[in-house]
Amino acid sequence: MTKQVKARAHTWYEVDYNSGTIRFLRRFCPRCGSVMAHHKVPVPRWHCGKCGYTIFEVQAPEKPAAPAQAKSSARSRRAQPKSQ
Repeated sequence: MTKQVKARAHTWYEVDYNSGTIRFLRRFCPRCGSVMAHHKVPVPRWHCGKCGYTIFEVQAPEKPAAPAQAKSSARSRRAQPKSQ
């Protein structure tokens, strides 16, 4: 019994019927020229299965939530010089 594999080649292209253009959605490896795979987990990256070249996508750093009130610490109190 043979295993049936679903064709995915049609998901690699974007067709614009108005202008009559076809655009390839994947990236090509800059080292060997083969098609790279896009992985989302654990970090977003493009990876070449042929030569092992990997491109990590740069993520924007998350902004921490602003604290409601800044608390003074004991360390900052000790650092102040004593007035005489």
